[in-house]
Amino acid sequence: MSAVAALVLIATITPGPNNLVLLHSGLNRPFTAGVPLMLGTIAGGCGMLLLVSLAMSLAGPSLQPLLPWLSLPGACFLLFMAWRLWTASTASTATASDDIATTATGFWSMAGLQLVNPKGWAFLASLAAMSVGAVSMSMTIAVFAIISLLSSLTWLLAGRLLQRLFASPPAARLLNRLMAASLLAMALLLLLHHRN
Repeated sequence: MSAVAALVLIATITPGPNNLVLLHSGLNRPFTAGVPLMLGTIAGGCGMLLLVSLAMSLAGPSLQPLLPWLSLPGACFLLFMAWRLWTASTASTATASDDIATTATGFWSMAGLQLVNPKGWAFLASLAAMSVGAVSMSMTIAVFAIISLLSSLTWLLAGRLLQRLFASPPAARLLNRLMAASLLAMALLLLLHHRN
């Protein structure tokens, strides 16, 4: 289980779309507004892990060619989120968070984000391959949920701690644009990876 835990920690604590959304939520909204985002990320990941495990037990390696095609919808969603962050108003932190309210602000939107995340699918396929049998899969899902919760909390709390640094409109605009540029870079990497 230590190899599973290490893989989950590396995948969930490193920067990515989920963590950038949580960081942004922590910066611009009350902590309680980020809780549904965290839970959606975790539930979506656990559901996908279960789905991938079942699919791998039935179809095995024949699913591998499908993974690159997840790059297209994933990149489109990342581009949409980047655009929303780039154009977010910075008159106040409340206004800025309201501007991206339709991007990823709830349980279902974050759970849905997992479905278009090719990195997530590839990671979960690797994780599912490490788990054999129902008991092992149950333990893997539990480990995934606990470590994902801790990683998500880290990013949400980091946003709360950085809130004072980015309270002014120019600083908030700079941060929004840096996060948008990060999402744009992730989208471009997905598209380049899809092309290869």
